[in-house]
Amino acid sequence: MNKTIKWIGGLIIVLVVLVLILSQKTGQINKVEPIKIGAILPLTGPQGSFGGWMQEGINLALEDINTNKISIIYEDSKSDPKEGVTAFNKLLEVDNNKIMISAMSSVSVPLVPLAEQNKVLLFVQDVRYPNFSKDKTMVLRHFIQSDREAPLMADYSIDKLRASKVGILYVNDEAGQGAKEAFKNEFEKRGGQVVDMESYLGKDTDMKTQILKIKESGANSIYLSGNGPSWAQSLKQIKELNFKGNILTDTAMFIPTFRNIAGSSTEGVYFTYPYADTSSQSYQTFISKYNAKYGKEPAIESYYAWDLIHVINAALENNNWKTDNLKQVIVNMKEFNGAFGKTIINSDGDFLTPIGIGVIKNGQIDGIKVVNP
Repeated sequence: MNKTIKWIGGLIIVLVVLVLILSQKTGQINKVEPIKIGAILPLTGPQGSFGGWMQEGINLALEDINTNKISIIYEDSKSDPKEGVTAFNKLLEVDNNKIMISAMSSVSVPLVPLAEQNKVLLFVQDVRYPNFSKDKTMVLRHFIQSDREAPLMADYSIDKLRASKVGILYVNDEAGQGAKEAFKNEFEKRGGQVVDMESYLGKDTDMKTQILKIKESGANSIYLSGNGPSWAQSLKQIKELNFKGNILTDTAMFIPTFRNIAGSSTEGVYFTYPYADTSSQSYQTFISKYNAKYGKEPAIESYYAWDLIHVINAALENNNWKTDNLKQVIVNMKEFNGAFGKTIINSDGDFLTPIGIGVIKNGQIDGIKVVNP
């Protein structure tokens, strides 16, 4: 009898041990390493606030999803292309990242060939260059595009402002050149005349010579394309030189940092910007969660970054948490509801948000017009 009891007791112990071992192994099998996403952002330096706004949007989005499945590794580009390349290589070689997010044109442009060569899916933000994602297998872009903004402003200037002769002042980079050509083509197609086109560099501080040439050309409107302090200085100097016609510009006006530099020179200026559909559930969700977490209104960079994480998460879920062929999975989504409301995804991998046209009145944005993608 005692031997039987001991035998049964021993069997129970063995069974318990086996159950524990099998449970541990099953847990190990089911345990999935999180997908690592590298974020190369300007967290310090002259554009550090932009990286900070993106970081807020990313972190907020991570709270909405299962953060055990996605992890973010932040790297500071300092808005320096060399720092960006170093960060990319570190994320690839040390952290084995196959998905990355980058911000700002100066940093993102040199990362594109690296992403294509190493099969790293690269999401870019704060890049306005025309056709940035076109003919690329590993690049997607979520930001307003200069060649979409410009023709909409050309139409508006003719339809609503009765512009007939315009001078164009543009920053001499790919975004500015794309905006110049897109505005010119649409304006002339609609019967307007582009009487002069002048360029400036992103670090220039004196654009008076170019502005005087536009004034002397007989232009009754000026289209200004650019960003940053040089854009703000251009706007100031147009007003200082007493230009009397309409001043038209782009999404730079919607960035509070740039608008504050331009100061009172923004008054009466018309501009394009990414329009958020405030009636959409996705917009309301984003705003309420952002306000609850940070206690302030979000900058536009937070909108874009929040969207990026949600799109990546949805694509990974649809792809059984595999990173292979993920761009095509996203392109096949065709649209999503994000912080701006309904956003279209085109075949190149550009995300197309609605665009608004506004004017500054008494220091505030007014006169909004919605233009669908």
